[in-house]
Amino acid sequence: MVQINCSVALGGQLYDKAWEKWVLPVAQLTLDVVDDTCWVPINVSGLFRWKTLPSISECFHICRERVDCAAVQEDSSGACHAIVSDGEPAAFVGQVLVRLDNCSEEETDLNLTAKGAWYVQGDYSPSNIFKEQVSYAHAGTTPDLQFHFVLREFAHMQLPQACENASWLLVHTNASDFKKGSMEAPEYYGNAVACTGRDVVANAFENGYEEFELEFLPAELNDSAVLQKPEASQPAALKPSVRSCTLTATSSFVFGTLEDPEHFSLHPCECFGEAHAQASPVLQSSDLKVPRSSSYNIGTVEDQQIFSGPYTCEDTAVLSQSFDTTLSSCASGCHANASCAFYQFCATSETCTLFERCEFVQQLAVQMVNELYGIPPQGDFCRIADPEKCWKEIRRRSFLSLTLSDVPRCLFEDQYNACDALQQISGVEAGTCSRCQYINASSTYAAQGMQKVPLPTEFPAASQISISCNYTTRMFSRQDDGRKWDGPRQSAIFTCVSGQWVGELGAWQYVGNLSCQECIQVGTPSLGNFSSVSLPEVYFLEHRLMQVHQRQLMGTESPFLLTWLLLGRSVPFWMARRPLGVVSDCWLGVLSHIRIEILLEICILDGLFPFPSCTRNPKPQTPKP
Repeated sequence: MVQINCSVALGGQLYDKAWEKWVLPVAQLTLDVVDDTCWVPINVSGLFRWKTLPSISECFHICRERVDCAAVQEDSSGACHAIVSDGEPAAFVGQVLVRLDNCSEEETDLNLTAKGAWYVQGDYSPSNIFKEQVSYAHAGTTPDLQFHFVLREFAHMQLPQACENASWLLVHTNASDFKKGSMEAPEYYGNAVACTGRDVVANAFENGYEEFELEFLPAELNDSAVLQKPEASQPAALKPSVRSCTLTATSSFVFGTLEDPEHFSLHPCECFGEAHAQASPVLQSSDLKVPRSSSYNIGTVEDQQIFSGPYTCEDTAVLSQSFDTTLSSCASGCHANASCAFYQFCATSETCTLFERCEFVQQLAVQMVNELYGIPPQGDFCRIADPEKCWKEIRRRSFLSLTLSDVPRCLFEDQYNACDALQQISGVEAGTCSRCQYINASSTYAAQGMQKVPLPTEFPAASQISISCNYTTRMFSRQDDGRKWDGPRQSAIFTCVSGQWVGELGAWQYVGNLSCQECIQVGTPSLGNFSSVSLPEVYFLEHRLMQVHQRQLMGTESPFLLTWLLLGRSVPFWMARRPLGVVSDCWLGVLSHIRIEILLEICILDGLFPFPSCTRNPKPQTPKP
């Protein structure tokens, strides 16, 4: 605080007669210039963005002027470093002076620490102001844990000799306590807990903190309600409470730290650690099925179901078939056979089929329910957060598009892809295809996911976060009520300054201006038609080279009526708008085999949204022997 004294000559109608004496009345004015910025010492650790300044005095001055400056730190050479949103990243562990705006005894909470007396620790808020003298109150869960921190003159109780000259008292609340704000002096009647002879409150606001001895009274030390007795003279510290920053998780933004821009945002395809067990986007079913043989969500997994329905694998991969059996016996038989990788069980016929591989998923002509299981290889795996959402948003799109996802392959991904493609091509979900559930736990991708934690509800002062958008959107900053936009940017850094998130100065200063705008997918009218009925996958399927195999034995339809195979990931651009080529294998009799090429005609929804091949008259092709 700076005090300015000045003399002011008074004039006007009230003092007009003073000219006769040639002397004007003079008023003595005293102005107190109060610095409402406190610098509170706090220990921090992590990666921060810093701006280096020549001296500590200049550092304080510049930090006051910059709204994004959260704290300052002086190194051994005397240079000062300020935590700002647009500085250079550097790791730091130690103490900084955190900036606290609007810091005053009337408005700012005080934090009391006394390690040996845990029940009196915590924040004390201004509760009464009388003639610029502030009393503070501490809320507790029970009346015994509710206290006032007040000036000695406001305490109306008999004190022992040790506290007769006390400056501040810590007292219990009492039903007779009288507080009437600025009208009358407050009166506190609760039993005294402890006292101190120094003006610790003034010193705490002046220096940012105050260390002192808190003298506990004998009555408090002998109270049976106090289970853990403090020392009679307890070291304590008092400092202004630095306001934290809040942040609400939304699906629009991706939140993280400077080290990991996605640290607080878990993707449905990622493995998760125990911190995310009960948090979104992890499903309860995923938490229940995490492997625990090594540690949480790391370990071996049980046999995985691939599909359930009128499907099967290629008959050339069959190892053996048994009847009148059970699912457990079928599984045991596969585990006992070193060549067995998959086993299939049909409950209605009690049939077990062992396969050495399953490269092609086929649909049967008869309505029967087969259950196919895959035996996981040796090694540790981890469960992903939301298998169904991961499949719809990432894995299916990656399988159908020309651009592969950077999400690593999952356990039995080829079989899941084949089953899903079969349902899409046929247009009928005759059975159920399972989704990817586990990935290799030793991968970097898995480790990153398991290290993530849910977004905290509060961040301490001087924290810095990274905000970005997901892969389908781009981040912009809205200006002038949406009339102007700045961006796009990959990410933006924000700093917690006195309870507010502040970005780098300019267009990216306020979190509320950020907006993630969806990218536009450009395609033909056919893509629009399919997307309008939630069938965009079919659009991409028409750009794939496929084969259809139909087998007949001795004029009788085989159970393996129709097999749909996807060959390759895509077709060349020049083939993209041509009718799909199809190969049909027709077995006429036992020995004769004729191979011909035909054109595939596929129309979706009774011809409302046909493939291009349905909109033109295909030319017949010459059969090949």
